[in-house]
Amino acid sequence: MRFSLRVCVFFVLLPSLPCVAAETRIALIIGNSDYANANLKLTNPVNDANAMQRALKAAGFDTIVRLNAKRVDFYRAVDEFGTRIGRDPHAVGLFYYAGHGVQAEGVNYLIPVDADIQSEADLDANAFDAGRVLRAMKTAQNEMNIVILDACRDNPLPKTRGMERGLARMDAPSGTFIAYAAAPGQSAQDGASGTNGVFTGELVKAMAETGVPLEQMFKKVIAGVKADTHGSQQPWSEASIQGDFYFHGAGQPAASTPPATATAPPAAGRSPAADEIAAYKAAEASNTLAGWQIFKRNYPNSAYAATADIRIASLTPSRVAAPAPREVQAPPQTQPQPQPQPAWSPVDPALVGTFEYDTVYNYYDQQYVATISADGKCHLTIIQGESGTYQQAFGILHTTGAKTHHSRTGTFRQVSGNSIAVNGEAGTVVYQLVQPGATVNPRNPLLGTWHAVFVSGGATWDITSQNNANGTFEARARFEDSLNCGYSNNQWHVTSTITGQSDGGTYRIIDARNIEFTGNQGTAIWRRR
Repeated sequence: MRFSLRVCVFFVLLPSLPCVAAETRIALIIGNSDYANANLKLTNPVNDANAMQRALKAAGFDTIVRLNAKRVDFYRAVDEFGTRIGRDPHAVGLFYYAGHGVQAEGVNYLIPVDADIQSEADLDANAFDAGRVLRAMKTAQNEMNIVILDACRDNPLPKTRGMERGLARMDAPSGTFIAYAAAPGQSAQDGASGTNGVFTGELVKAMAETGVPLEQMFKKVIAGVKADTHGSQQPWSEASIQGDFYFHGAGQPAASTPPATATAPPAAGRSPAADEIAAYKAAEASNTLAGWQIFKRNYPNSAYAATADIRIASLTPSRVAAPAPREVQAPPQTQPQPQPQPAWSPVDPALVGTFEYDTVYNYYDQQYVATISADGKCHLTIIQGESGTYQQAFGILHTTGAKTHHSRTGTFRQVSGNSIAVNGEAGTVVYQLVQPGATVNPRNPLLGTWHAVFVSGGATWDITSQNNANGTFEARARFEDSLNCGYSNNQWHVTSTITGQSDGGTYRIIDARNIEFTGNQGTAIWRRR
């Protein structure tokens, strides 16, 4: 049960209003330069990783970044990446690595900064198998993935019979595009000191272009690298994808384009947005009257509106008009009294109770708690939390999450003796000190426990942030909603009484404690309290 109301909140007084994006785009970026073995040190992979983060953020990706990653960092980061792309079947996942890499017996290994490799026998215990990334993507079962390996740099690892320089080609699983900085067995040039590797330099340049499909874009990268290296380095790719993916579409980030179908051609001259495509797919998968009605209500001018009208008409039960009753004077006491009707009916008895679901959204720990009643009334609570460190100077605020290492920046100003206004990327919120009689600390204006109530997308959020003198913080935000809901015949639909937003999909009873809900935001398993 993934509600379409998705709100992200900047903690430590940084508000962020509701997020409505195209398809989910998540990237894991790893750049290794500072190797413990002095002979392995490289100049530019960290620069390359930072350049890729900027380019991918501009293309609408949420980024997970690890610089100078140890072996354990690889495993943890790939596990986090796989979990996040697995939450949305329409997600686009991207893995980028810059650093040393070798192949042995056809297996590609990425080299962590703490690796101690003297022979092929050391690889399993010290290096990271690149195939693990592909396996994580396969397990996630998301729609499309991109793997970019700038890991063919010539390096001074020992030459052994089984261990070779460069990388071996990997078969691209369905829905995957794999790009290598150099052809199999070739080495890649690291570039001038303080800049980018030749391959990544051409890549970020090509990614910034608008309206260029992925495979066409990569052809431009190949041409640029060959020209820069006078033909000594030629990037390589393996692909198994349908349709076209654009880092930047016609004026905005574009989704991976699904193949056209005979039943749902888009309207001429108009390309549907990614969220519209995802909502259409969800309605088509459920093929229920409620699902199509929700789609038509949310996208009245959709390219698929005609198809939705046809499906609604075919699924609407035919009604035969009853003959008009004769006027009969009946005693008032014999007239039937109207009976109260439930908001939605019926509700599957197996779903009556309280369920919860924990996730990570926009780098915040987020918990959903839903109480479902037999009368079709539901109550939803969303709690977001984050802890980490903060820095402030000259009206500028910078925070870093303890778990994710994700950074945010905003500005603040004092507006009264006990309140400040904080401006984040999506708006301004005024916070007040909780302690009675407390005033803003002139040396550290953010110090103390702060509280704010603000409205975001029609939803009222209550947020509290504890900012400590040692530069750490812990914050929580809470939102509550009442919903009209229906759960029956493995179909669910809800409508918020506060925001008016609706959502729907399917559900599957796994056992007495666990229910799997699927909707236009993906699939999640909720557990009974």
